[in-house]
Amino acid sequence: TLYGVEQKEIKIQLLSDRLASHKVDVRNLVNLLMSSNFSLTAGKITDGNKRFSVRPMGEFISVEDYKNIIVGPSNLKLADIAHVSYGQPVLEYGRHLDRKYAIGLDIFKESGANVVEVTDRVLAEIEEIKKNPEMTGISIYEMDNQADGIISSLMELLKSGFLGALLATMVLYFFLRRWATTFMVTLAVPISLLITLACMYFLDVSLNILSMMGLLLAVGMLVDNAVVATESIHRHQEKGEDIEKATVLGVKEISMAITAGTLTSIIVFLPN
Repeated sequence: TLYGVEQKEIKIQLLSDRLASHKVDVRNLVNLLMSSNFSLTAGKITDGNKRFSVRPMGEFISVEDYKNIIVGPSNLKLADIAHVSYGQPVLEYGRHLDRKYAIGLDIFKESGANVVEVTDRVLAEIEEIKKNPEMTGISIYEMDNQADGIISSLMELLKSGFLGALLATMVLYFFLRRWATTFMVTLAVPISLLITLACMYFLDVSLNILSMMGLLLAVGMLVDNAVVATESIHRHQEKGEDIEKATVLGVKEISMAITAGTLTSIIVFLPN
């Protein structure tokens, strides 16, 4: 028994007389069928400034895909030595809910699909099913929803980010003692995040736990760089220079150091 991506059971009934006439080894046939149905990542290809992910699609999605497998010389196909069809899975277990018989349906996402999006679509479909008159008296329960854990983790990470931003603002004011400078440094964070999120949206980069942790790390680096830059500008202002000249000189003095420090952190996390 083999399973395709639709999770329907495929029954392959081998014909002994045809196996003998074509001299097909059953063990080699099983290994061939197992290795023919796959889904994996083959790495990345770089073309100029673009980088593409390569993922060979070798998953079977229909009975015809199984029938057309070449299993022997002279283009011998699986359909030539076996009957391939959809079959009713053998019942190997039963489910109970509140001491009554129940039917359980396991729903899995395809590789590369977004768990939260798939869950939302499934729940929306369940709500439509509940409206069906044929479902009167039948209760549908949702159990073991993986999307809940993902959303909960993202919300906790988001709360940590807001709390960190509040604490960072308080610490900045404690050391800088100037509301204007503190406000400038704090304002740099949401502006930079909005630009980053816009780039992520157009580059089709999902907002997940890993990317959000990267954003929080970047916020810390951004605040450090902003404090150093504003402090350098303020030092030139105290020398009597006008605001425009103080800004240019202050940033110019520390730009190389800030760039080198930022690139060093980027290189450290680049292998991830």
